Amino acid sequence: RSTPIISLDSIEDYNHQVLSNPSAANCLTLIRFSAPWCQVCRTTTVSFERMAAKLSKGGDIQFCSVVIDSNKPTDAKNVLKDSLGVHAVPTGVLYHPSRGVIGRVNLNRVNLGELKKRLGGYVSGALHRQGEMMWMEALVMGLEVGEKKAGAEKE
Repeated sequence: RSTPIISLDSIEDYNHQVLSNPSAANCLTLIRFSAPWCQVCRTTTVSFERMAAKLSKGGDIQFCSVVIDSNKPTDAKNVLKDSLGVHAVPTGVLYHPSRGVIGRVNLNRVNLGELKKRLGGYVSGALHRQGEMMWMEALVMGLEVGEKKAGAEKE
C-alpha cells in the first residue's frame, strides 16, 4: 500500500526532504514523531495516515514521519528529534519555508482531529485569505505543546 507519508531517518533526510526539496519549496510540512511503544501513537496512526492521504493530494502540505525506535541519544532519529525540540511523542512539528518551524503540536486524538480541520482550511485557502501571519498562528493556536508553560514553571 503506497502512502504519501515520507519517512525521515536522520537530519540529512530532513534537510533533503523538507529544507531543500524543490517540490516542498512553498509547502507546509507536518512531521509526526512517534514510537512503537507509545499507545497514543499506535491508536492515532490510522487517523494520521488518512489525514495525509486526503490533504497531501493538492501539494500544499507534505507529511513526514519519524519513528523513534531507539533510546540511544546518538541514534540519528533521536538527534533529529532533539534538533527540532521534540520532547515527547506523539508530537507534530509544523514547518513552512517562509517561517521555519511554526510550532509543535501534541498529536493526541483530540488535537489530531482539530488539526485536520485547520489543515483542511489551509488547503481550501480559507486560512490564506486571513493573511500569512494569522493563518500560521491559527494552525497551532491552542494545540501547541506546552513549551511556554514549561518556561514559566522554571521561574
